[in-house]
Amino acid sequence: SVCSASLVYAILLKLAHAPQEVWNRIWNDPFCQRFKRPEHEDHWIWNYDFYNAQVEDLQYIFRLISA
Repeated sequence: SVCSASLVYAILLKLAHAPQEVWNRIWNDPFCQRFKRPEHEDHWIWNYDFYNAQVEDLQYIFRLISA
């Protein structure tokens, strides 16, 4: 949906220049782990599920990085 695509874009934009502290929140959040590609151990790369996530899941991530 448009809303999901907008949230994905907003998250990516916000994280583009985010400080390490914001990235630490994502790395340490068990919920976010399901959206990380596991083959990249030391670098966060969003997986297919992130780009197709439910609006509620994306809102959670957006709130987490906006805190």
